[in-house]
Amino acid sequence: MNSKINNSSTLNSGFSIYLNKSKDKKYEFSLSNRFSNNRNSTSQNDEVKSFNTNNLDLNIGVYFREKWKLSTDYNLNSRQKTTDFQTNLTNQLWNARLQRTFKNDEFTAYILVRDILNQNVGINRYVYENIIGEERNDRLKRYAMIGFTWNFKNKGEKEKQ
Repeated sequence: MNSKINNSSTLNSGFSIYLNKSKDKKYEFSLSNRFSNNRNSTSQNDEVKSFNTNNLDLNIGVYFREKWKLSTDYNLNSRQKTTDFQTNLTNQLWNARLQRTFKNDEFTAYILVRDILNQNVGINRYVYENIIGEERNDRLKRYAMIGFTWNFKNKGEKEKQ
């Protein structure tokens, strides 16, 4: 840059934890958290560009009479404010689903509600050399859906001839 050699150093580090507990046709539970730090410095600028992110995920499913299942998932994304971006950036995504299985789990009918809190926003923050950037894009907001699936693998056993 400007006839000078520029050395850039980037460090992306993180720590995550995951917990899971389930019992077939009774309940499912999982909880995970991922913390990460993104850091960059260059030899032509004394300023270090750095920010932290944290992602928390919770998934719960409960079965009723082995055929009905109520499930929900929640995701909390937090991004630390920086000198370039003056606010903490946090968004939540919460979804819910009620389903009923038929014929040995071969068919499933369901009602799904996505983005209950109406905060689904695409965000990507990055550091590169002496630049910190953020991209935001719109995503499909809150909606409800009725659906039906056919699982070929769980096809009922054929009768013996």
